[in-house]
Amino acid sequence: MRPFATVRSLHRIMEYRYHGRPWPSTRYPMSELLNVLVKRMNEAAGPYQMFSFLGDVVIILKDTFVHLEEFPVKLLPHFTNVTGHRGSRFLVMINEYGPEFSGPDVDTLRRGRATRGRAKDAHKSNFLHPVFYFYDRYLPSDEEIANLGQYIWPYGLPRPSKLHHVAEDFLTNWLGSMTHILPLRRFLEVITGQDLRRHFSVRCFEVALNFSNVPQSCRNYLDGRGLQISVREGTDIANFLLGETSAERRKAECTEEDIDWVPSQVNRTKVLESRLRRYYGNEDGDIFARDHKNDMEEIE
Repeated sequence: MRPFATVRSLHRIMEYRYHGRPWPSTRYPMSELLNVLVKRMNEAAGPYQMFSFLGDVVIILKDTFVHLEEFPVKLLPHFTNVTGHRGSRFLVMINEYGPEFSGPDVDTLRRGRATRGRAKDAHKSNFLHPVFYFYDRYLPSDEEIANLGQYIWPYGLPRPSKLHHVAEDFLTNWLGSMTHILPLRRFLEVITGQDLRRHFSVRCFEVALNFSNVPQSCRNYLDGRGLQISVREGTDIANFLLGETSAERRKAECTEEDIDWVPSQVNRTKVLESRLRRYYGNEDGDIFARDHKNDMEEIE
């Protein structure tokens, strides 16, 4: 995996230098920042094998972010010239060992060599673990990169605006809700200035009534961009809830009248209720009502 990751990075550098093709990237809504980083720090092979050399770079924008994978972090001073991407706020994720992991006269099996996975001691981690560097409106210079290891600063990249260590884990599974994910989420909320929690629709409605600014995860709900289903899919769901009845096998087809109603979420519900009344004989329009033929069938 090690040579493949480095060759891939070299290929991307050459692509932009000679063909003008920017470094491959993906743009996400800000609400997905935590999910993307947790997935990468647990599954990305390049930054894990090429620790302190390859890392993921996130360009933080207003409500979105751009994610670049497996970038040679020693080229950060030339980031725009190498990748073709511009930005002012950068989050860099690399894997690195602690500064006292090994060295002359260092016993790697000494007592206290591990932090036992406690979040408050994450900065003391000695084994390989993810580290996040946030650079606000600047990137390291060539001189700072060249002088790494010569000053008091002991870490893999020059001093950032903010720094976050994820606590080491013996099995390299950084999925602890309180140990790994919660501290990382709070760090990301600080650097983005946004609430990155996931809220239920009821909570979003309550927040919208009381505050002018709502969390990122609530904006889709307030904009009416929730789960979209067609009339056919809605009918299939209702049929499943109704159970195995003779009427369940008589699934209705969409009509031209129904299609005219589809763009509106409220109207889709009305169409569904109308069709259920037509095909299930349900006069009150309850989409979850059962259409038992008689009391004896209900008992059976």
